[in-house]
Amino acid sequence: MDLLFFLLLLLVGRASAQSFQWGKRAGSAQTTSGSEWEHVNSMAVDVHGNVYAVGHVAQASINVDGDVKSGNGAFDIVLASFDCRGSLRWWKVIGGPSKDYGFEVCTDKLDGVYLSCLLDRSQGGNTIHIDSDTTFSVKTNKYLSLIK
Repeated sequence: MDLLFFLLLLLVGRASAQSFQWGKRAGSAQTTSGSEWEHVNSMAVDVHGNVYAVGHVAQASINVDGDVKSGNGAFDIVLASFDCRGSLRWWKVIGGPSKDYGFEVCTDKLDGVYLSCLLDRSQGGNTIHIDSDTTFSVKTNKYLSLIK
C-alpha cells in the first residue's frame, strides 16, 4: 500500500508540483561532532494538519523557531509542533543527564501524539524531564521508552 501511495504521489506531483510554503530551523548553540549531529529523525501530521517533528539536540541554548530553552543533559530530545501554515504551536525538551534520542513520532485519529525514544541512564541520574511540565524517576537501566 505504501508503494502504491508513493507512486500516486509521483504521478500527481508531475502534474502539479507544489511550491515552497515554509521552512523552520532548530538546534542548539553547542558544537557537535561525529554521528551525533542534530537532525529531525521523524515527522508526523495529525488529522487537523498540524505537523510534529522529533529529533535530538545538544544541550546548550536549544532554539526552535526563535524560542530558546536549556537542555537537561549531553543530548536531549526535541518534540515540536507546527500548524499547517508553519506557526510554532508548542515544543518540549525531553531527557535527563545522559544522551537521549528521539526515534519516531506518530499520531492517531483521537489527537494522540506518541514518541518512541531512548532515555539513557548509563551516565547516572534517574530523573527524566518532559520540559518543565513533568518529571519522573527511572530506577532501572531500561532505556527504550514510549511516551504519549
